[in-house]
This record gives sequence, C-alpha cells and structure tokens, in this order.
Amino acid sequence: MLPTDNQAGERLLHGAPCAVAVAPKGFADRGASVPRTIGVGYEGTVEAELALAAATEIAARTEGELKLISVVEPLGHLPPYGAAWPSAYLSGELFDELVAIARERVMRALDGLEVPAEAELVQGDPAKELAAVSEHGLDLLVVGSRGYGPLLTVLLGGVSSQLVRTASCPVLVVPRGAAETASPSAETGLAR
Repeated sequence: MLPTDNQAGERLLHGAPCAVAVAPKGFADRGASVPRTIGVGYEGTVEAELALAAATEIAARTEGELKLISVVEPLGHLPPYGAAWPSAYLSGELFDELVAIARERVMRALDGLEVPAEAELVQGDPAKELAAVSEHGLDLLVVGSRGYGPLLTVLLGGVSSQLVRTASCPVLVVPRGAAETASPSAETGLAR
C-alpha cells in the first residue's frame, strides 16, 4: 500500500537527515520576500539549540532579526505521574518555577547571539501558541524535531508536525540528526 501525501510528508519531515522547510498553502501567491523576522521555538533542548543555530545563520545572512518564543505548558497539561502531586503543584509554585526556568533559559540564549533578537514567553499548548505567534509578523518559524519518526510522533504528539499544518508562515524543521550529518550552512541550504 502506498502512503498518503500526509504520511509521506510525515516520513520526510521526521526522517530527513537535514532541515525541511514547509510553506503554508497559498504562500507562493503572497509574493514572499527574504525572511527578516525569524521566530524560533526555544525551550533549551538539543533540538532547540539546533533550531536556534540555523535561525541565527539565516538572520545573519538576511540581515534579519530573531524572536525566541518559549512556551510553558500549564500544569493541567502535564500527565499525572504517581498517586498525588505535591502541595507545590496544587499551589501553583511549581508552575511559577517552570516559568522562571523558561525565562532564564531564553535570556541566556539571547545573551550569546550576534544578531538582533528578542524573546517572548507564552503559556499554553506549544503547537497552538507557536502557530498563534506565527500569525503576527513572522516571515519564518524555525523549530527542532526529536526525529522520533512517524509512529512515535503520532503517539507523542509532535509539535513540529502540528506546526507545518497550522502555522501562518513557512516552518523550517531542523531534526536532531542534522547536527551529525551537516554543518549549519548545509542544514539551511545556504551557501557560505
């Protein structure tokens, strides 16, 4: 049985050894230009660092600016591990600590950049919130992918999979394996 277009797209997105860009339907009709405002889904993971490196290189080459977007999920979205949560969870102290950690991570990432950049910290479902931010002036959204493959992505959610279907701007997905197979310029398809 041949895969459907969506299945083939999922395999390409999560099985590619390099970054994959997906533009939203009708993008070619917009008369798009060089990306100047580049969003990065950032949570401090290896995948987020790869996405940040790719986005930074694109911003440097296009004289663009970065917007690091860190999404903190409300605690109600977390799975229930164990019989009971500690009182810190119930009082909101844990969530406040998660927000503080996310803020610290994104501020550290900003400090090391050599291109103009700002940060935005939002709360909610990562795929939905990143898609919402894409509606407000982003020319490109860069995210990392853990490269779980189509089956585990379906089981685990897959923020990048959801984003390529819902974002208002093109999405560049940088898989974890991209670091092992190419330099950042090869990942983004930009010549040195």
